[in-house]
Amino acid sequence: MLLERGTKKADEAGLDMYLQASPEGARLYKKFGFEEKQYEDVDLKPFGVDMVSSRTYMKRKAGGIRQ
Repeated sequence: MLLERGTKKADEAGLDMYLQASPEGARLYKKFGFEEKQYEDVDLKPFGVDMVSSRTYMKRKAGGIRQ
């Protein structure tokens, strides 16, 4: 799986990882050791779209524990 390979490479290099996830994706990333840092709802009406985009900002420390 791509996520397994990416986290392994980051661990080998001693690098932290950062990402922005949908609410659904955040559940998967938590299983790979990512922690929620901030949650945000963005109203897209000013851009002509009648919806709200939810996003979670996440971080995984190098060597993060997989569940």
